[in-house]
Amino acid sequence: MRQPIPRPGLAQLFGGLSDETFFADIFERRPWFGKSALPLCASLDDVFGIVHLAHANGDARYTRSRDAGGEIPAREIGERMQGVSDHPAWFRRMFEEEKVAFVIRHCSRYLPALGTPLRVLQERLEGDLYDYCIATPAEAAASDVHYDDLDVFSFNLAGAKRWRLHDPVTPLPTRHLSMQEVEPDVDMSVPRYDVRQVAGDCLYMPRGWVHRVTNDSPAPALQMAVAYTPNTWIGLFSNLLRYAYNRLGETVELRRALELEELESPRGRERLALICREFETYLTEALANGPAASLDFIPHAGGNTSALEAAQRSLQLLKTSEGKEARLVPTGARFLLREHNSTGFLAITTDGQDYSYLPVSFWEALRTKDGQTLEELSAGAGCTQEELLGYLDVITVRLGLYRFSRERA
Repeated sequence: MRQPIPRPGLAQLFGGLSDETFFADIFERRPWFGKSALPLCASLDDVFGIVHLAHANGDARYTRSRDAGGEIPAREIGERMQGVSDHPAWFRRMFEEEKVAFVIRHCSRYLPALGTPLRVLQERLEGDLYDYCIATPAEAAASDVHYDDLDVFSFNLAGAKRWRLHDPVTPLPTRHLSMQEVEPDVDMSVPRYDVRQVAGDCLYMPRGWVHRVTNDSPAPALQMAVAYTPNTWIGLFSNLLRYAYNRLGETVELRRALELEELESPRGRERLALICREFETYLTEALANGPAASLDFIPHAGGNTSALEAAQRSLQLLKTSEGKEARLVPTGARFLLREHNSTGFLAITTDGQDYSYLPVSFWEALRTKDGQTLEELSAGAGCTQEELLGYLDVITVRLGLYRFSRERA
């Protein structure tokens, strides 16, 4: 019997914290502070060396507290950077002299040594995950008091950070609020937690906890973190509603002008009841497509990378003498399918960000059965050979949903 592949546990990140304890007692309930089990290695010099690359890709932010002047727009930084050749030294001066904190989104793309936390959490959590690092000058703050609509897993690499956390105003919120909006409801003088985080420490903070994070030490601080936004029941239901609403919107009769007199008439009330039943039919249709298709985020999206690579490698099969026998089989990549519109196309994504568009007829033919040859798929979808090649490019090269195989499904 094939042994299951062991999934990495949170003990790799948080010393002494098991998955069972985390999900049963801590997750979405309360913050947790402890020591990290990972030897994460990065320095401020490393950060100064990659800020200009992150800036070019739109992954850099330049932040200060309101009292220190607030956030500096990326456009302004770009203008000031004109003619600069020694980027690391230039960013270091800004950091030390202007007390500007640097926030680098997707930090493991620039510093691969920081990639382990994101990879481990991608295996344990279903939702949207991305990593970032924050370099904070001595005796400064990168933000003001606020709360977020995402969970934070934070790992301190250098220096010290002081975290003052207050109970949520709105438990498990779905949007970010600034201090101006939450201040009347929070007694900022008495935090629930007041913790100093030094190198090697880590924390988990559920969304909704009001917090102030400062570096009140005479040395700069560096932390890396993973932000997590989960799928929610309310998000799922709102997407089902959107699907049904958009399907109703395809009916020209329902888009014409409506007067109150007509609505209040017996015929109008009868028409409204009919529309409600039609709406319910479309909700049922959305559920038949698979409830997971109406999530906001791809479950374990990080695992789709290997599926995409397998799909792209399989294209070599078409160039061999056995290419005519190539059959399309699923790679197992996770995807989200969004509603189709009146043009007969649907939107599909495997990373939750970039959407590709496919004809509904082709998608339905593709999903009829696995292991179809190109001729069978072309006949079922009613498309030309040229169109078929374009659609195959989408499902293999771009999305990695299907790969070519010589074996029958």
